[in-house]
Amino acid sequence: MGGHTALQLLNAGYIVRGSVRDVKKGDKVRATLARNGADVSRLEFVALDLKSDAGWADAMRDVRYLHHIASPLMFVMPKDSMELVRPAVEGTTRALENAFALGVGRVVMTASISAMMYGHGKARTKPITADDWSNLDSPDINAYVESKTLAEKAAWSIADKHGRRKDLVAVNPGAIFGPLLDEDPGTSANMIVRMLGGKVPAVPKIQMIIADVRDVAGLHLAAMTNPAAGGRRFPLGDRSYSLMEIVRIVGQTIPARAG
Repeated sequence: MGGHTALQLLNAGYIVRGSVRDVKKGDKVRATLARNGADVSRLEFVALDLKSDAGWADAMRDVRYLHHIASPLMFVMPKDSMELVRPAVEGTTRALENAFALGVGRVVMTASISAMMYGHGKARTKPITADDWSNLDSPDINAYVESKTLAEKAAWSIADKHGRRKDLVAVNPGAIFGPLLDEDPGTSANMIVRMLGGKVPAVPKIQMIIADVRDVAGLHLAAMTNPAAGGRRFPLGDRSYSLMEIVRIVGQTIPARAG
């Protein structure tokens, strides 16, 4: 997600300052983006960690727009939900507090439709909209849903505190899939890798709303400059797919792995 957003920003002519936990990783990211056609002469890196205060203020200097994309995700949910909640909320807090304090014009946050659609009970018949929040009191809530809900709520609270609600936009996609820029599939796409490797012995009865990573990145760029987007949440996805549908699509696309 971060790579595709950076690619579209560079292709649109922006100077991009990206964050990595170790600046040595910047060389790999730069090479990946260059291989995908970006002009990386306008790309620089700073070292930031969601769980540390170090470097955030310096990273925000001279920044006009902030895309806050990073948030932890695990394939298997941890026993302690705070393993996901703490870095998600603390990272969002550090990013937005420093951004608003140092005059960043607009913040676009990669939130999640997970912050909207869970814990409402089977009796609900109304569509989920941008006005909805997942009910964290429900026993059906997992650590990821909790982390994305609390992180986004923290973002809106910080924006309100600074009187900057119109300068925050939340992009709320479903599960993000799409073309990879390098060999790392990330956590979401790793589900497809596991299917291709025959490591999914059974298919749970689960539905997923899916968004193309290029569309999510494109919405990030549109929300960055469109005045009408300020202060709003944008659910994003194609439609709901069952895991069995996804298996069939993968099998049709790569027949050699259809079995």
